[in-house]
Amino acid sequence: MSFRVTYIGATWCKVCFVVKPMIERITNKFNVELTVMDADDSGVEVTRVPTVRVYKDDILVNEITTMHAVTLQKELEAGIGLTLSKDF
Repeated sequence: MSFRVTYIGATWCKVCFVVKPMIERITNKFNVELTVMDADDSGVEVTRVPTVRVYKDDILVNEITTMHAVTLQKELEAGIGLTLSKDF
């Protein structure tokens, strides 16, 4: 079982500046592959930024929007079986 995360943000998005470092810390702690994309340059369609897409064995299993980094952490904890401290 392998997880992969795609983060889609935008340079003009203030929330993205807060969320992106959180997502990077979470994926680093879990040793999960992270792909970072710019919504304006990538051609990927999203309804909101930031959007985080979680793939398990190359199948999209969740799409998280806005400031829900905690949701990503809980999902990876459950799937991988690890727990991070609150200071992740």
